[in-house]
Amino acid sequence: MTTTKNLNKKLEDIRNDLVNSRSSLFLLTKEYPNSANSIQDVSGLLTCGLVTLHNIQSEYIKHEIAKADHERGKSLRFSPRGIGLDLCSGCFICGSNQRSVGSNNYLNNISAFVSSKDEGEEIVSWFDTKARLDFREHEPNWIQVKIGSCDIHLPKLHELYTLASEYGVLRESEVIKLMSGT
Repeated sequence: MTTTKNLNKKLEDIRNDLVNSRSSLFLLTKEYPNSANSIQDVSGLLTCGLVTLHNIQSEYIKHEIAKADHERGKSLRFSPRGIGLDLCSGCFICGSNQRSVGSNNYLNNISAFVSSKDEGEEIVSWFDTKARLDFREHEPNWIQVKIGSCDIHLPKLHELYTLASEYGVLRESEVIKLMSGT
């Protein structure tokens, strides 16, 4: 049986092919201006297909998140921006506030957007004070949770990033499992 993840990947591949085809059609309108109207009609059909595929993917993702929530517990929005360096209170695994190279509390980190201050505080609690909430009164819609790691535990940070990036959500059970190494 094909899993939703595999289906989503296949749909994304098809969407990418359609985007490339639409770009090729645009180039044809420059090369053959007399055919531009006809080519633009086909480009419009491809755009409709892209939107429809996106909507199908969104529905599968909602279904997959709901299924996983039932099996592994409630998820909260956790949309990471990537792995970088930032001031952090310590490594989310060992608590160290030093990288192998450098210091000044700049650690490898993930900054992830969350839906609300309350949900951000809940996510921070999952990390047993080894994460921090970045909430600014003047930017109430740009709330982030920041999680750091030392160089030794950078692979665990990559695991966290991969886990959260799949659907932009995170669960307490997944954090506990990652932090305990099981």
